[in-house]
Amino acid sequence: MQVSLYDDAGNTGNPVQLDNYGGTPVAGQYTTYTIPISAFHSTGTVTGILIQDISGNDTEPPMYVDTMKFQ
Repeated sequence: MQVSLYDDAGNTGNPVQLDNYGGTPVAGQYTTYTIPISAFHSTGTVTGILIQDISGNDTEPPMYVDTMKFQ
């Protein structure tokens, strides 16, 4: 899984792989990820977030996002 941020110009910064910030999400478990905003190399105002499966598998269990925040 990877996360990217969109800025106000519609550009995305560097995609960040969740494996590097807390491990691969496990079905049926909560995992907390703390990713510094600088890891995205995003410029401008964040206007969107993309969470994308990059495993290449045809089927994946649902993934739920409970809370997101910027600090």
